[in-house]
Amino acid sequence: GQETNDSRLSQGLTSALQVLSFRDIGFSTISPFSFPRTLRRSKEIPSLLTGKTLQSKPSFVPPFLDPAPPRPSLRSGVYSSPSASNLHSLPKFRSGTISLNMCQESVQTATAVDAGTELAQQQMPPQAEGFAEVNRSIPTPMLDNLHVKGSDLRWGIDVIFQGMSQDFAWDSSDDRGLFLSVRSVASKNLHFVSLGKLVCNKFLALSRMKLWWMNPTWGSRSDDVPPETQFLLLRLSQGDSEDEKYALILPIISGPFRSCIVSGNKGTVSLRVESGDSKVDSNFVRDIAFVAVGKNPYDLIHHSMAAASDRMKTFKLRKHKAFPASLDSFGWCTWDAFYSSVDGPGILQGVEALAAGGTPARTLIIDDGWQDTTFVEEEDHAHKVVDDLKAAKELQVVPQTKRQSVFSSILKYIFAWPVGILHNLGKSYYDAFVHKAKLGSVHFKIWSMLASTVLKAPLLNRKLQSKDDWVKRLRSAEAGERFVASLQDGSFKAFIDRLKEKNGIQIVYCWHALMGYWSGVHVGKPAVAGMDPNIRTPGPMSGILHVEPTLAWDALILNGVGLPHMDKVDDLYNSLHAYLKSSGVDGVKVDGQAALTMLGGGLGGSAATTRRFVQAMERSVVHHFGSDMNCINCMCHPTECLYSYNETSVARASDDFWPRDPASHTVHVANVAYNSLFIGEIAQPDWDMFQSKNEVATLHAVARSVGGCSVYVSDRPGEHDFDLLKRLVLPDGKILRALLPGRPTRDTIFADVTRDGVSPLKVWNWNSCNGVVAAFNLQGASWCRSVRKNVLHHGEVPTISTTFALRDLEEREGRESSSGRWSVLKTLWSRDGALKEHSVSIMDQTSSSSFSLASRECCIFTAAPLLEGYRQDKQFLFAALGLERMFNAGGAVLSVSMTQEEATKAAMASVSVRGSGPLLFHSTFAPSVSKVDGKEVEFDYDEETKLLRLQLDSSSADRLVNLMWA
Repeated sequence: GQETNDSRLSQGLTSALQVLSFRDIGFSTISPFSFPRTLRRSKEIPSLLTGKTLQSKPSFVPPFLDPAPPRPSLRSGVYSSPSASNLHSLPKFRSGTISLNMCQESVQTATAVDAGTELAQQQMPPQAEGFAEVNRSIPTPMLDNLHVKGSDLRWGIDVIFQGMSQDFAWDSSDDRGLFLSVRSVASKNLHFVSLGKLVCNKFLALSRMKLWWMNPTWGSRSDDVPPETQFLLLRLSQGDSEDEKYALILPIISGPFRSCIVSGNKGTVSLRVESGDSKVDSNFVRDIAFVAVGKNPYDLIHHSMAAASDRMKTFKLRKHKAFPASLDSFGWCTWDAFYSSVDGPGILQGVEALAAGGTPARTLIIDDGWQDTTFVEEEDHAHKVVDDLKAAKELQVVPQTKRQSVFSSILKYIFAWPVGILHNLGKSYYDAFVHKAKLGSVHFKIWSMLASTVLKAPLLNRKLQSKDDWVKRLRSAEAGERFVASLQDGSFKAFIDRLKEKNGIQIVYCWHALMGYWSGVHVGKPAVAGMDPNIRTPGPMSGILHVEPTLAWDALILNGVGLPHMDKVDDLYNSLHAYLKSSGVDGVKVDGQAALTMLGGGLGGSAATTRRFVQAMERSVVHHFGSDMNCINCMCHPTECLYSYNETSVARASDDFWPRDPASHTVHVANVAYNSLFIGEIAQPDWDMFQSKNEVATLHAVARSVGGCSVYVSDRPGEHDFDLLKRLVLPDGKILRALLPGRPTRDTIFADVTRDGVSPLKVWNWNSCNGVVAAFNLQGASWCRSVRKNVLHHGEVPTISTTFALRDLEEREGRESSSGRWSVLKTLWSRDGALKEHSVSIMDQTSSSSFSLASRECCIFTAAPLLEGYRQDKQFLFAALGLERMFNAGGAVLSVSMTQEEATKAAMASVSVRGSGPLLFHSTFAPSVSKVDGKEVEFDYDEETKLLRLQLDSSSADRLVNLMWA
């Protein structure tokens, strides 16, 4: 039967190709598409589907398959330049009159296009303003001889870019760096401008690896820079930390234009500047990138992001934002436990199981599955070939001919076998060649043509038949019938009330997509009719298609997206959030945000459209859930999203936690740490959920403990490792969260910690009274851009050797030890969660500690300053290390002080702490008395190790511990 189906399919496709002449069915403006002669014989068709080398290439590629976007023939003149008084041209700017495009041609467009044009006009970049001081103790990095000499960008004698295009101009009015502008003779919606040859010792690039997400890439040559790079940090020279020099290039957003860095031709890199709307163009785009230099990479990043924020005025820095209380409480998310089949009984089982095990969840995230959604009705997608051909670019429908009748008959036959197409030869061909094909390759072009014409309906039908959530649309703002029916009394509000009153849940978030649901809102449903929604077909910009070519036939493109009218965007969020608030919900997780970047065509461009939706969502969050910004932004790594976060203060830092993908776990930890260098300046990075019963749960748990992020799991009810969870969660449901976004240490920023076989990842952070560094062996798996997935490496993962030193803790100013020495607690953990080493040592600025890590092992260093005390005129040293059982032990210490009593020559340490369990101190003398909240308690003191322990009972209140040496 299989061979028969394959044969029928081959014969059907052969006949279709033989009779298919694009000239006959509507390609009136282009030459006929000529398939190779060898493809016209039925016996050759299987070679197409099995990937054998074709004898020749198609002699013509239709314009809609060409990766280069077409140049618009009409310009609306929606973008113009502000005063350019601060701009400087590169030498020898090519001759020709540069006139700003103010052409106001009469163009017949839809209302949505007019609205988008108006929106783009409203969002022009402001005039450059004076330098705004950053409230930070470290001086801002000055321009310090950053200049253009000839066609080279230099910092002193160091070249950063060699051979920059003459199409750049720069603004030096901000002493934190240079803003680059782009201009050309012709007005365009897409500009490629060469930055020249990249000159550096090493670079770290944060680039999009999917529509939704970024990940790190390391290299040293221009050719190593991936497409869609949104953050490029360079180490110009290597040496002692005081001598190293760094440069940062930030592609930013200017009005309706966004930019990114890509590898160019002949060993160069280019700045790609585009609007995402063919009718939004300009011959001058001001302030589209920022370049700065400095000797401290963390300060360089911070002050560069501050400069970008001041110039764009579309987002605020993290440090200026309020944070939700959910960051500091343990959470449970329903996603990996139930996926979109979540229901009431399952939620109750989940929260009850965690509470019974001694790690109660205080934050609940009800993920995808609670909403009122529906699949698109069949009438929304006509399966006639003429309708498919209408949707294909450049096609026109002409009166039916005899040949078209034959063609339609063949297509009807093919459509009778949609599952066979995908599961038989078509699927084999797709998996073997199309899925990994590059943009513009012959396999990509063939499949793109088929997916936009003869296979469009079968592909969409398969999505519908498989009940794929991606082709569902939002029917109303309320909870769905299936979900409500699963609740005990059929009331969403009563269910939330019960969770809070009987199950100890304090904060409830509900999930929704930025467009309402994955495919937007449903056109014609009464509950959303007031939003005037219409179906729009996403158009991925060719930049992201280079990263993820399969977007060309993504479900959202096949299905279309239901968007509210641009004037009614606020209504979408107000209706959703008002319903949730009235039901007792406290906040939202807003997913799928990057999809908006594909919907800028006709609406003013990707940046303007995305910003319109994101900031409408933020306004609604503030209005309904308060100023604490109870919102998690997710699937949101395009700069169109990140540079729109004016209010919200939490954003996911990486691709999802994939519990059943063994190649993903180490890559995930690397991604969240490196992405936090960038995202952490805008929002508190969310390092995502994980499962405590997973084989690499210890790796994930330790990463969350130093990440400065919230801690939440997605365990299935009853599948928990409570020994592990109790190292993260206090009995009252709080967590010991570090204060800052966890980021790689300086010596690992430019190391490929997933592939080079020798480098660990080290992450640093601070608690209130001590520092913490965690080291990980993440070698053995990495993201492969050619096959577009995480892959395990061949061979055994090597054990790596490294060191810890106090210099790993950045931003030590104001935190230095008065004695110049620190007490350092070291705990080394095996991949299965066993404690392999526990030790305490004294270190100073010149000390280092060497250690080794096997595959997926991790090591935590808690460094607490040693205070000096005197007992009867004899000096001793004292440090509060924290709760010994916790991964982030030092997070339990809230304050420490040492006082001397002159009359009795006694010393007393006062330590404010939280949590319960064994509390660990380092003291070179044993104290005489120990008290907790004024009551004397026993303690244990080890004369050999100089470690002092006392037991704290369970309490949700902070406690004061007093130790006296008399």
